[in-house]
Amino acid sequence: MKLLLSTPSLVHAAHCQNVLLAAGIRAELRNTWLFGAIGEIPFRESAPQVWLVDDDASIRWVLEKALKGGGMAAKCFDQADNVLAALRSDAPDVLTSEEGWKLSPEERRQVDPVISALKAMDCRVILFVDPDPKFVEHVPDTGADGIEIYTGSFAAAFRTGSPDALLRACAATAAHATELGLLVNIGHDLNLKNLPPLIGALPPVAEASIGHELTADALVMGFAEAVRAYKRALSSGAPA
Repeated sequence: MKLLLSTPSLVHAAHCQNVLLAAGIRAELRNTWLFGAIGEIPFRESAPQVWLVDDDASIRWVLEKALKGGGMAAKCFDQADNVLAALRSDAPDVLTSEEGWKLSPEERRQVDPVISALKAMDCRVILFVDPDPKFVEHVPDTGADGIEIYTGSFAAAFRTGSPDALLRACAATAAHATELGLLVNIGHDLNLKNLPPLIGALPPVAEASIGHELTADALVMGFAEAVRAYKRALSSGAPA
C-alpha cells in the first residue's frame, strides 16, 4: 500500500477515495476521526489520509484519469528521481518556487508587464532571486521595490555543516541590493538555528518568510512561544 493523500479536510479525502473507488481503484480512508486530536498527536499522524491498495503502471494511468475527472490535478511517477526532476522544472505560473528570477530578456518580457500592472495598483513588488549579486543588477530597471533572497540552498548547506560559502553569497547579494536602494527580504527553510548567523551577516532585512518551520516548532512549544522565539532569532544576530 502507498500513501496518496494527506489533507486537513476529511471532505477532500473522502471525495478523493470516492473518485478512486468509482474508477475501480481500491483505496482506503484512514484517520477519519483522529484530526480532533491534533496537538496531542503530530499533524502528519492525525490528518485524514487516502491509501492506495495497489500500485503499478496501469493503476497510475487510471489514477491520473480518475482524479482529473474529479476535478483534481494529478501526475503520477514511478520513481522518486522523476518526481524531484519535475519539482525542479519550475514554470513562471507556479505558486511557489525554488529558483529565483534571472531577469534574462525572455524573463523580462514576462516580468515587466506584471510589475507595471502591480505598481499601477500601488502594490509593493518584491522579486525572488538566487543568492548571487549579479541577479540583483537589473532589478531596479524593472520597477520592483526589492528582492527576496532564496535561502533554501543556504539552509541545506547549514544542515550539512558547510554554510560559509552560501552565507557569503547571501550577504553579498543583500549588500548589493542595499547599495541599489532595494528592500531586502529573505525566505525558504529558515528556522531557529540558521536565522541568527544569517541575520548577523546581512544588512538590515525588511522581512523574513518563515512558514512550516515555525509551525513545526509551534507544535512542540505552542504558537505564542514559537513567535517569541523567532522574534529573538531575528534580532539576536542583527547588526547594531
